[in-house]
Amino acid sequence: KSEIRDRLSNSLFTSIDRAETLLLVSGIDSIADDALGVATLVAVRRTHADGKLGEDLVSLAGRAREAARRLQEILGLLRDLMEGSASRNDSGKVLERIADLAELDAALEDAEVDVLRCLFTHEDELGPVGTFILMNVIRKVADTARRSENVADGIRRIVLNR
Repeated sequence: KSEIRDRLSNSLFTSIDRAETLLLVSGIDSIADDALGVATLVAVRRTHADGKLGEDLVSLAGRAREAARRLQEILGLLRDLMEGSASRNDSGKVLERIADLAELDAALEDAEVDVLRCLFTHEDELGPVGTFILMNVIRKVADTARRSENVADGIRRIVLNR
């Protein structure tokens, strides 16, 4: 993050506005922070999620990972556009990928609600602390996907203003 900020041109005229680039970097950094937050919660307090709850959590995490993978693909396409190794018509491909990511995010939001419902059916077994920990894990996992979509929205603005 710091390296990218340091390497940005100080010129007023760049192909991507400096402020826009910094917002993208900040968003990507937030995704990493959320992923670290999930890992920390899981490592510090081992709370078991068995059966359907565990399966739903794994599925939710897989969707969030897929959102991050799609964002990585979008960032690669943006790089190609900015470096000139892709044609201007490839802007449509970037916008299509962003739309696909938005659809994944919408499905993930539904999955988040389903996992929370499942969690609350097991709260007596998990106890208040276990429920609280897993609720935060669910929220942070979903946040990583939401942030991926937010970064993709920033890329959409860049592509449309290009």
